[in-house]
Amino acid sequence: MMCGLEIHVQLETESKLFCDCPTNYQDAPANTNICPICLNQPGAKPHPTNEKALENALMIALMLNCEIDQDVIYFMRKHYDYPDLSSGYQRTSVPIGINGELNGIRIREIHAEEDPGQFKPDRGIVNFNRSGIPLVEIVTEPDIKSPEEARNFLKELIRVLQYSGGARGEGTMRADVNISINGGNRVEMKNVNSIKGAYKALKFELVRQKNLMKRGVEVKQETRAYLESQMITVGMRMKEDADDYRFITDPDLPPMQISDETIQRILDTMPEAPHNKVKRFVEDYDIDQESAKVLTSELDLAIAYEEVVKKIEPKFAAKWMRDELKRVLSYNKLDFADSEITVDDLIEFLSMIESKEVTAKAAKKIIEQMPNNEKSPKAIAEEMGLLGVVNDDEILAAVKQAIEENPKAVEDYLAGQKASINFLMGQVMKLTRGKADPGETVKLLKENIEWGNIMVEKKSFVKDYMTKNVICVSPDTPTTDIIDLMRTSRHNSYPVVENDKLVGMVTAFDVVSKEWADTVEGLMSTKLVVANPELSINDASRVMFRRGISRMPVVDEDRRIVGIITNTDMVRSHIERSTPNKVEYFKNTLEQLYDIKANIKLMSVDTHKLRPTQDRVYADELEGRAYELKRGLAEPAIVVKTGERWILVDGHHRAVASLQQGYETVDSYVIDLGQDIKLGMEKTANKAGIYSFNDIEIIDDDKHPLIALTESIQEQESKSDD
Repeated sequence: MMCGLEIHVQLETESKLFCDCPTNYQDAPANTNICPICLNQPGAKPHPTNEKALENALMIALMLNCEIDQDVIYFMRKHYDYPDLSSGYQRTSVPIGINGELNGIRIREIHAEEDPGQFKPDRGIVNFNRSGIPLVEIVTEPDIKSPEEARNFLKELIRVLQYSGGARGEGTMRADVNISINGGNRVEMKNVNSIKGAYKALKFELVRQKNLMKRGVEVKQETRAYLESQMITVGMRMKEDADDYRFITDPDLPPMQISDETIQRILDTMPEAPHNKVKRFVEDYDIDQESAKVLTSELDLAIAYEEVVKKIEPKFAAKWMRDELKRVLSYNKLDFADSEITVDDLIEFLSMIESKEVTAKAAKKIIEQMPNNEKSPKAIAEEMGLLGVVNDDEILAAVKQAIEENPKAVEDYLAGQKASINFLMGQVMKLTRGKADPGETVKLLKENIEWGNIMVEKKSFVKDYMTKNVICVSPDTPTTDIIDLMRTSRHNSYPVVENDKLVGMVTAFDVVSKEWADTVEGLMSTKLVVANPELSINDASRVMFRRGISRMPVVDEDRRIVGIITNTDMVRSHIERSTPNKVEYFKNTLEQLYDIKANIKLMSVDTHKLRPTQDRVYADELEGRAYELKRGLAEPAIVVKTGERWILVDGHHRAVASLQQGYETVDSYVIDLGQDIKLGMEKTANKAGIYSFNDIEIIDDDKHPLIALTESIQEQESKSDD
């Protein structure tokens, strides 16, 4: 498909192109904004060309990157007979601008002409109020390849015209749409008066011409009319050539020439074109192109954004203005200029969100009331009772109430219907009158549901769960001693301390991956992640997970080591902080454990003889052996027993290895990336000839069950006391 457009849009002027009649033809009674000149009565001569109209046409040409023709400009008479053309010809200028471009579509020429009157064939009425109003005609090359591309081009063109302030926009647009397929005859559809109409006309004509070609019928070169009510095109007449219009120079109008001074004056005063503004917004404010396009969709909105970002962070302002402000304007069918929302209103509104005076949900309610409202955003918030954000204790109380009052939604969530959390969040928002932070609310809901619906209200800190008796080594400790220590102890990493201060960590990975050194000083890592005793246990867990570490030293303000926090401590803290009310909760927890996707492959160990110490696996011979310890693999924290097999699970709930009962050898296999742990455990069970998982249990370091699926809470507590 090849498509070219001829777009006519009225220029913004007070008077017509060749007389002093006003241009408000839509507001005036029929045939009142007329005179002998615009009716072309005998003896009536046109005035000199409206200078403002020519300047507006010149500005539009410049905004569309056209070359300006500085030769002599003159008007010609284009002859054709139609009831709305009282003179029998239309005055049209030679090109003012040529070789422009917009959205990759070449613009052949831009020229000025006069509008004819309005003829209504169904009523036999001609209204000449419009006759003589200045038009700009923009003619493209046939570069458009689809109806969608034509629609996008017209949208961008109308935006340029609105920015210019020199044209009246889509409401006065009439487009002649030319289309041909596979180099066939060209068909022109006349006077399509909207962007949607141009799109629909092209869609219909594309199908019509393809169907003709399939039947072997030649497409005629003709002019067709688009019937918007039926969304079809119908034939009008055979397509005219330029010779049919009998162009002649108009002898009543003097020729003109555009000076360099005129061009420079317009360049200095015209607004920045929207496509250029989009590029600048992306570069200057570091926002994405889609946001820049939305923010520059209206000139007044773009100006407001640039004022707002002088006091508000650009990306934050862009997000709210692009999404919420445009949503509200669109709903109310308003342009920003007509909304009466000021720059100060936007700054106050966004500042309230930034300072957390209102929640995001409350802010959405506030902005919905801002169009055409004399009250400030803060006054609106106070009136609606939305000012203020509830504290954590109030949110937690509302979360617990929502869970207690909606057991069915909780059951649905635990059964896998994750959308149920949205219903519960809605209940919390209702209880807090929309003042709860949505992100924090969802987090608390999940924690309370997944950990037995009852959480310890006071925060738990690293100091509450860290191991205080820590085995430390010094920088001058021989490497051979470290290897022996790792063989006989339960850990594969140790803090390095000098003068009572932490200076590094030495790990099994350091021993086997770095060049041999006689002492710890040559192997230890000095870039450390350490915890403060007052750090919350949840924050510590997140840090360890992101860093892929299983043990983190705890130091005081003087960098003296006071303890160490491990993944085992993390698991124990979660168990102690939860009080499940049903044994079934443990089943759900274990099922969730199995369903978690493995983010790394299991450790692939050949037939090394391994000897576990307290249910953790270490190599007999670390020195000189290629014992592969994966980066990011957390130290095993718990052991899952399946029949005669044991699966070591690290603190991130990732399977590490499977052991035969008796701990003599490891017959490990590799689970493909992304394969879940449950499937891996099933493979292990099948190898051992086990086909039931009824006796799965999770045990602690001393092989005492932490979770036994067949026992009651009382039995669990009794066993813990023992």
